Amino acid sequence: MEKTRLCVIDDNQSLVEMIKEYFKKVPNIDVTLEAKDGKEGILLIDQKKEDYDIVLLDLVMPNKDGLSVLEHIYHNHI
Repeated sequence: MEKTRLCVIDDNQSLVEMIKEYFKKVPNIDVTLEAKDGKEGILLIDQKKEDYDIVLLDLVMPNKDGLSVLEHIYHNHI
């Protein structure tokens, strides 16, 4: 069975590390991408669209908030 690939977009690096540690224990999910703000997240989503299945997204971030990222995903990837 293929692993589900997770992209984490969050400006709280401590939380990102906790999420990565948690998913190390989950056999069918891999954290494959991470971004520290919304602008970087949009770049990852656009450039690495074959490298993730799910996006775990913070709403309050610098440079672009999570709602802006969701709007970008909706208009460009659905």
